[in-house]
Amino acid sequence: MKREYMKYAAAMCAAALALTAGTANAGGVLFADDFDAYTDGNLVPQGGWANHSGTGNLLQVNSGQIMLEHGSGSREDVNHSLGATMGAGSIWTASFDVIVGGSSGVVAETSYFAHFRDAGFGFNSRIFVTAANASGDFTFGIGETSSSTPADTYGTDFSYGTSYRVTASYNFDTGISELTIGGFGSILSTSQADPGEDISTFAFRQAGGNTTQTIDNLVIVPAPTTLAMLGLGILSSVSRRRPTN
Repeated sequence: MKREYMKYAAAMCAAALALTAGTANAGGVLFADDFDAYTDGNLVPQGGWANHSGTGNLLQVNSGQIMLEHGSGSREDVNHSLGATMGAGSIWTASFDVIVGGSSGVVAETSYFAHFRDAGFGFNSRIFVTAANASGDFTFGIGETSSSTPADTYGTDFSYGTSYRVTASYNFDTGISELTIGGFGSILSTSQADPGEDISTFAFRQAGGNTTQTIDNLVIVPAPTTLAMLGLGILSSVSRRRPTN
């Protein structure tokens, strides 16, 4: 019986792995871009990136990264299609590396520089740079809707010239976004909840402000589906089963 049980367990594990692998392939990465294949200069229209606002101070590619520069005057905002539109039950997550630049000792002005976007001007998971709490250079914030100020900011201060892994998610049903900075925990946009936005693109923004952002290694994925969880459930049931004799 032990041998038969092991055969059964192996078969069920294989089935579960096939389920989860199939789910990952079917609902895996929505969009990823490391910007390495692009020529230095204007980002648009390379790689399918498109302009949706601003005609001056165009967003630039430099050595396999993109460069956002805030300041006065017209500045370009860009977006890329994700090949799908959010619906009920969806949670999408965007992650990228960012280095924020600015003048030491100068207060960082509040500005959001990245966000999920619908087909028009519905923006969610707005990722902000804003003034430091104490002795650091700046801090990060998260917000929704049309607000020019974040719903929540980190109590931790961050440093210019340091690379951080930023992860922002948007929950279609609750309208709440979560921002996670690698190694520093998470904050939520609860006070600005904006449910039901038909997100279909991801965008980077240049606006009035006094900082820069160097962006690399963008990856956008949906949350794991119930089918993947079903596969994990099969594995769990196999681990609990025991031969009767």
